[in-house]
Amino acid sequence: MTRIYLVEDSHLVRGQLTAALANVEKTELAGWSSSAAEAVEEIRQRKPDIVVLDIQLEQGSGWDVLHALRAERLGMKIIVFTNHASYPFRSECERLGASYFFDKAMEFDQFMETVSMLAGAANS
Repeated sequence: MTRIYLVEDSHLVRGQLTAALANVEKTELAGWSSSAAEAVEEIRQRKPDIVVLDIQLEQGSGWDVLHALRAERLGMKIIVFTNHASYPFRSECERLGASYFFDKAMEFDQFMETVSMLAGAANS
């Protein structure tokens, strides 16, 4: 079973993502956070296989989460899923160790395909 941790501050988007991810075979939601500090602590404790990360958070930012996780090299795949999808954001996320980067408005299908692919690879 592939465990996914969701870091998203929007209640509406979090609900939509939770529902969509529930339809991906061999995955389970390991938890969620809306702030950077809580996310880092929960990710350390729960050790998910995949982290889905927004850049804009209630407190702190996705940058804070990327910096913390990069320093610890916990081995999970990090998928940045954000509305801030300009090239500088994408480039910086890759530099900080994000495995994938998707625009919420334009790349939802690609995001879901990647999650399915990662879950399939982890469970084969």
